[in-house]
This record gives sequence, C-alpha cells and structure tokens, in this order.
Amino acid sequence: MLFFERFPFSTSQWLSIALLSSGTVAFTANVGEAQLRTGRGTRDLYNAGARKVVQAESEVELASASQEIDQPTPTTIRPSNSNRVPQQKRMTSAPNAPRAKFASQDLGVVQAGCTSCGTGGVGSDQVMGIIEGNEVGCDSCGTGCDAGPMVTGGPIVVDLGCGPLAQIVGWISRRSYIRFDAANFSQNGVDLPILATTGTNLIDGFRPNAPILFGGNEVHGDSRIGYRFQVGLWLDPCQERALEVRGYDAGSWSTHLQADAATIGANQVLARPVFATNTGTQDRVLLVAADRSVTGSFIADMTTQSYGGDILLRRRLGQDCNVRWDMLIGYQGNRVNDNLSINSESNDGQSIDELRDSIVTRNQFDGMALGLSRFSRWCNWSLDARYKMGFGNMRREVVIAGSETINGTFVRPAGLLARATNSDTFIEDTFVVSPEVSLDLGYALTPNLDFTIGYNYLSLPKVARAGSQIDQQADRVPRTDVSSTSSGPRFNLTEQNYWLQSFNFGAQWRY
Repeated sequence: MLFFERFPFSTSQWLSIALLSSGTVAFTANVGEAQLRTGRGTRDLYNAGARKVVQAESEVELASASQEIDQPTPTTIRPSNSNRVPQQKRMTSAPNAPRAKFASQDLGVVQAGCTSCGTGGVGSDQVMGIIEGNEVGCDSCGTGCDAGPMVTGGPIVVDLGCGPLAQIVGWISRRSYIRFDAANFSQNGVDLPILATTGTNLIDGFRPNAPILFGGNEVHGDSRIGYRFQVGLWLDPCQERALEVRGYDAGSWSTHLQADAATIGANQVLARPVFATNTGTQDRVLLVAADRSVTGSFIADMTTQSYGGDILLRRRLGQDCNVRWDMLIGYQGNRVNDNLSINSESNDGQSIDELRDSIVTRNQFDGMALGLSRFSRWCNWSLDARYKMGFGNMRREVVIAGSETINGTFVRPAGLLARATNSDTFIEDTFVVSPEVSLDLGYALTPNLDFTIGYNYLSLPKVARAGSQIDQQADRVPRTDVSSTSSGPRFNLTEQNYWLQSFNFGAQWRY
C-alpha cells in the first residue's frame, strides 16, 4: 500500500522529477543534510520543516502526484484496501540513468516509517522527528517555536553504488547516531604511606617527623584529559528500540620520583622507613644513601588507569511533543588499575644491595545495568539526563612481589615491603552496586549535528588501591634478614569507595 502526500511543484521541478528512474524513491530539496544514495531503496532526506512523504513506484505515478501543486491543503491518496501493510518495491533503474537534481526550496520530504506502527500515523512520526530525528528548530505540535530552516543549499550526496554492501551501509547509516566527547576526568586519589625520608643525619631517619621525600599524602587526585564515545543504532523505523555502545578512557595518572645522594644535598641521608611489629612506631630505616659514607639511589613509580563502558538496549517508555522517556538495560564493565614499584640501591663500600618492591592492584567490575533516560528538546536546545545502576561482581586482584640482589647476584624473592610473608597473588570477589549519573546539554548546529557539554559521575564501591595494601611492619630490614623468617609484613585486603567524574564537551551526529 502506497501513501502519497501532495505538494505544490513548479514546471521546472516537474521536469526534474521526470528524470527519476522507475522504482521506489523519496526526494527532497534545500536542506543541507547528508543524503546517502545507494541506488536501491528509499532515500532518506530531512529538512527543518514539517516531515512529509512522497513515494512512487514509477515515473507516471510520481508525475501524477506532482500535478496537485497548487492545492492549499495537502491531501493523502490511499488505495481502497487501507488495511494492507505498506510495502516498498525494489528500484530497478537503468545503469546509465541520470541522478535526479532538485532546486533549493522547502519540500520537506522524508521516508515514511511510523504510519503502520500504531502510534498515531504521520503525526506521531512528526513528533518523533522533534525528539530524535533531524528536524530541529520546529515544533510540529504547535506549542513551541518555529525557527525555520537552519541550513540552506542542496543535499550532500554520497553515492555508494547499488551493491549489497552499499545497501547494508545505507541501512545502518540511516538508523545510527554517534557522539564523541573530550572529557576532563578527576578521581579520588591513592593514599600512600611514607616510603622515603631524608634528613641531616642518620638519627633523622628514625624520627616520625623526619622530612618526607616520597609518600605520606594522596596522589593522582588531579584531573586528566580523556574521552567518551557513544554509538547507537535504531532497530526499527519508529525508533522504539535502539542498541547503544558507550565507553570512556580516563587516561593514565603517573607519579615518578628519583633521588640519590647528589639530589638530596650535602650532609643529607636518604632512607626507607619501616615499623617495628610490636610497637607500630618508626624505629628503623634502610639507609639508601648518605653523604660520603653510602652511595645509592631511590626510584618510585606510581600509575593509575581507569576505563570502562556499557552495552545497552534502549526501549521507549513514553513520549510527548518535547520529552521522551526510555528504559535502559544491558551490560556494564569498569576497570581501575594501580601499579606501584619501588627500587632502591645502596653501596656501603663492601657490597651493592638492590631491593625491588612491586604492588599491583586490578579492580574489575562486570554486571547488569538498569537505568532510565529522559531526552527533551526545545527548539535548538536539548537535554539528555540519565541515571543508571550497575549490579554485579567486583573482582579485586592484588599482586605483591619483591626481589633482592647483592653485587648483581639474586639472593631471594623479597624486597623491603614485599617479603615471604606477604608476597603472592590475592583474588577476592564481592557483590557491589555501582550508580552512575549523567547530564548533557546540546545545541543543534545543523539538523544533523549537535554541540554538547555535560557532566558524568560514576561510583565503584569496595575497590582495592595499591597504596592501601602496603604493610610497613617488619622486625628486621634486609642485610640482617638472612633467613627471611620475619614476622612481618602481612597482607590484609583494604577496600575503599572509588569515584570518577568528568566534564565533557564534544559533538553528536545523527543521520
């Protein structure tokens, strides 16, 4: 069953329409939007005026539809059997048939899709165009504004030919929307204990108030530039359901410190503190470097990575002229990883002792996501608000390892912080609930392109951070700890709530 909407055409337009080859076609003019021409099927062209449909099975019917050019009120021609489902015939045009070209004027022609969906016919398609389609700047319900066409000029045509691949690409592009944002990320940092101290003499290394060289504070709490993206595909012509893939990468935070006897200054010492197992006070240090007596170096590196995303099925719950509500359900995955490594080397004139400590934490959340979204549009402005909850498993993996070499010869798999008592790989799973909130404001630059700014907040409970897994209690320090039978340090999984927020700015493209 074919539907015809009559529009006024001039004589020159009638001649242009006659150039169309036979088959099912849809046409438009003056909208400055992308037209994907595949050689078969219906063309989708949008403008900023009211959305209408012209479909013809032959040049004769197309010319017949264009003869009603001076009718003040458009009418719809329907076959007698109005209960038939609309069908489109395959277009079979001659290989060398000329492409149709149209003058720049407001025709407002677009492919039909919602007339048979039971949602109110063409009127519902007009409302959908305001909420999710390319028809920005015009309120078909008559309650908002009518900004008129935003872009003038002819359509941008991309000819993909007539092959099967072109048909698939054309179908996907007509139903897709893409968004990319540069984002300024920040997170709650990693708490590090005091890992290196300095002072004017060796006694300073034993005092709790000795000058701190590394640690004793929070690191990686500053901001980093990363990105967010979103790719969606409507699964039906009425835009009832869509499949969305979203992701983010917050980048990498890093901290580096390198010190030796030359950098700390004359008459200074460089030491690594530990605590007595029975008192918990800082009563000994591992001397790394001292002016003239001991030479050595201290190197510490700390990195943090955070990334994730979700795969969601979007289902429309309700809609009016300017607001649409959707339910979100799918999969959510997030990763937060820390890597702390400490290397120290000291030379007392008799031997060179090198210690290596490594503490790596990997947090992996996988679960079901359930949420709600609200999209609203006022003229060229839009607001997309989302609230989502992730329910699933948080796997915490902690890897502690160390090594000691003397004069280049491996002695034992134990450093200062990683000993036989706590060196291992520890894995523990727990159930968590991860909330996420996002708010994005958009402004339509063209009927297809929106400029967007927004905010996103994500929370991940029970995360293991590298700095919190350090136990500095030991009853001996290396060189004297020959038997590796020290009563410390010990491993005890320490959790904390992790949050990640971002301020986003980017663009969204909707075909």
